Amino acid sequence: MSLFKRIVLLFVAVIAFVGSFHLIDNYQKDSARVSLSFEVNAPNEDDYQVFYLTVAEGGEWNEAQSKHLIYDKPGQWKKMSYELPNNTLKVRIDSGRKKPTYLFVMCKLKPYLRNL
Repeated sequence: MSLFKRIVLLFVAVIAFVGSFHLIDNYQKDSARVSLSFEVNAPNEDDYQVFYLTVAEGGEWNEAQSKHLIYDKPGQWKKMSYELPNNTLKVRIDSGRKKPTYLFVMCKLKPYLRNL
């Protein structure tokens, strides 16, 4: 094979590699999700609300950018899990309306990818 053909073949291979990298990178950004979870053991039933600020909206905390879960097992551990948008910048956890005597364990905020 001539030197010119080898150079062209190498150039095409590099372009294909870089192109596929960008394609996979863009897919991951679009399909990534953020999961927040924690366990609660409290003496009362209560409502837990998670607020989030995104890149697009930013600004102030508001009800439109929040998710609610109800803790309904007083005296027992319950896992609270929230799915958040992939462009979440900040998170605020409101621990309910009643007097706080709460214990949080294993609070996780992690991005992960959907199955390909």
